[in-house]
Amino acid sequence: MNTENHDGQPGAAAEAEKSAEAENLAVAEAEKLRLLEAWAAALATALGLDLGRSSPLDIQAILSLAGVAAHAVTRPAAPLTTFLVGYSAGLAAAEGADPEVALATASETARELTTTWSMPNDATRS
Repeated sequence: MNTENHDGQPGAAAEAEKSAEAENLAVAEAEKLRLLEAWAAALATALGLDLGRSSPLDIQAILSLAGVAAHAVTRPAAPLTTFLVGYSAGLAAAEGADPEVALATASETARELTTTWSMPNDATRS
């Protein structure tokens, strides 16, 4: 089927197909986010954590930070980075820091480090 118009440009059928693909992708992403929110809520409950309004969980921000670490360092750095950022923020909050500020500070520190960090030469030796 030719989806181009007489000028060789994408026709209405091609545009409609692209629009449908974009909509399907958006629906899939929304479903993935709902799944992650449900999982986070269940895990938080199992761990005895209250993720109410006092400590909102920004899943998109966490996934973004994980992606930065995975691409800048190596894929396994993603869960390690998010764990350490959360641990750092949790310790700071336990010492009286605002949880949102502590998380933002720890996240920004990790993001900045990914732009400047390189593996030390002696780290590859056993």
